[in-house]
Amino acid sequence: MKERVTLTIEKDLLEKIDQKIDGSKIKNRSHAVELLLLKAFASNRPRKAIIFAGGENPDRTMVNIKDKPLLLWNIELLKKHGVKEVMLCTGKQSNKIKSFFGDGTKFGLNIQYNEENNPLGTAGTLKAVSNFITETVIACNGDELKNIDLDDMYEFHTDGHKSCTIALTTVNNPENFGVALLNGNRIVTFIEKPLKENAPSKLVNAG
Repeated sequence: MKERVTLTIEKDLLEKIDQKIDGSKIKNRSHAVELLLLKAFASNRPRKAIIFAGGENPDRTMVNIKDKPLLLWNIELLKKHGVKEVMLCTGKQSNKIKSFFGDGTKFGLNIQYNEENNPLGTAGTLKAVSNFITETVIACNGDELKNIDLDDMYEFHTDGHKSCTIALTTVNNPENFGVALLNGNRIVTFIEKPLKENAPSKLVNAG
């Protein structure tokens, strides 16, 4: 339940707050102050993440980009946004991943593993690690390079009590992907590899 409060704020600081108001994502001054406070305290940010690092070609997660494995880029992104515990969901050939990351101590977080003898798919993997999901979690692919503001994404997720939020990105060749059909900012469904001229958008799952 929200309560009305009165604040006294320096004029120059208030001007900076007002600059964040866009009438859509940030509706008004009160909303802007609330979001800034949430980000400052950051106590309600997700502390857990699940990374899908198995699939048909698990070695892709350990391909070096600028002298760092792709999977490490993803883990560092999660850590930057407050994640403390990571569940790495791997396939049978996970020795290279386990050898590099260990229990996560040297990376400043706790890493656990769920090894699948046979690929379970996204839903099957989430079910297999359901005991790990005791609170809001971030789930992402480990074989894709991404730079998502997870704080902003979580604020969007909690504004309106959404059960699930998916990050989308734009592509020029939607015929090669599952393409999102939207109703406002709500995903109605994904249409798998439509003809380019029939694609409902150019938005696909960002991973």
